[in-house]
Amino acid sequence: MDVKKVLSLWELRSHFVDEGPAELNSTPEQFEQLFRWWNLLLATGRCNILVNGVGSKIDKLNEFVDEHLTDHPLVTVNGYMRSASARQVLDSIKDGFRMKCSSGGSTLEYAKRICEQLRSRKEDLIILVHNIDGAALRDSFHQRVFALLANCECVKMIASIDHVNTLLMWDDGLLSQFKWASFNMTTRKPYLEELMNSDVRLLDGDMSGGDEGAHSLASMNAMWSSLTQNAQNIFCYLMRLVCKKGESAVPMIELFEAAREDFLVSSMPILKQQLVEFIDHNIVARKTNSQGDEDLVITANMAVLKQFLESKGCKLALSDDEDEDA
Repeated sequence: MDVKKVLSLWELRSHFVDEGPAELNSTPEQFEQLFRWWNLLLATGRCNILVNGVGSKIDKLNEFVDEHLTDHPLVTVNGYMRSASARQVLDSIKDGFRMKCSSGGSTLEYAKRICEQLRSRKEDLIILVHNIDGAALRDSFHQRVFALLANCECVKMIASIDHVNTLLMWDDGLLSQFKWASFNMTTRKPYLEELMNSDVRLLDGDMSGGDEGAHSLASMNAMWSSLTQNAQNIFCYLMRLVCKKGESAVPMIELFEAAREDFLVSSMPILKQQLVEFIDHNIVARKTNSQGDEDLVITANMAVLKQFLESKGCKLALSDDEDEDA
């Protein structure tokens, strides 16, 4: 198909176009035809892809990226997770491209610096957002950041939506930045990944002995068993620092120095990687303090965490002698 013809047609389209639904029984050939159409639209640089419809779209969107966009760097955003944030996306872009721009100031200013860096490099970036309407991302602040990225000529964005009121998030200004070409891709597949990770409050149970608290400990145990010994030890170090300070926030540099002294990590990127599982399960959050340094904040129920870690042999409290000295 002639690219110029596509461009001329695009000028006549509104912000949203809605192609015929791709149902669950669509053949691989039909999906491949749809993927080629998406690839052509992205190649024009005049629009981004927005996918709606009933059923999980994660597998198909990942398939499209894996088969058709492997020549470009990729940042994947799981918007259905409570820990998702625009700043995490910007940090991923900065780390992936090894940019030297400052991450200080507002998130919008940070995003503008990222876009300037991308333009100077003249290298395309793919941003895949599963559930851009997820609970953690649907506020106007996050949407402005994503719209700014989507409007960057070096960025090609593919996103999915599922909430019935998603369109209320975007006014004409945001729509003009997103430049969506919208497609109905009804798969009718169960939302397994989304349900397992969205709005999960595994560790908010009441420790008064009720079933809710017991369930929280069981959930924590399931996650703990999937971690490496290194990650478990690092989290124990973090909790000791939290208990020692009597505050829920600990400077990341303090945890890094403590873990490095015990040969658990050798660099800050390795430490951040070890903390990913805790962040994804909303146990720990990364936040920038007023001095511009990064803190680690315990966001889960402290009573649950203390009881669980003590059951695993992780000593958090001071010894009797140390307590008397204090």
